[in-house]
Amino acid sequence: MELRFEGYSDDTFGEYAIFNKEHDNCANGKPIIFKVFNEKDSVLVFGQFCPGTAFGWMIGVSRGEDNDEETPMPNWSICYAEGKWPLSPALIMDVPPDCNIELVKQGS
Repeated sequence: MELRFEGYSDDTFGEYAIFNKEHDNCANGKPIIFKVFNEKDSVLVFGQFCPGTAFGWMIGVSRGEDNDEETPMPNWSICYAEGKWPLSPALIMDVPPDCNIELVKQGS
């Protein structure tokens, strides 16, 4: 299944294709972090509205919080595409159908 993470406005970030889950951090500038996971694999997706002179959303992926330093990234297709809103690229992930997402935390 194809997940699509994007930022909206300057305070809302989420997945808008399958789960339609988002988080609003009231434009505090802190990252918003979602976990994408199944029984075998997990990754973290970070969205942060750019501070300072940059403008728009930065979106990135790291290994899941449950993984140790020797656990490789899942073999999922991950790419960037033009976002639906002008402030954000879209991060597109092709994940197995048994994956789910959850808000991990709002970063500090």
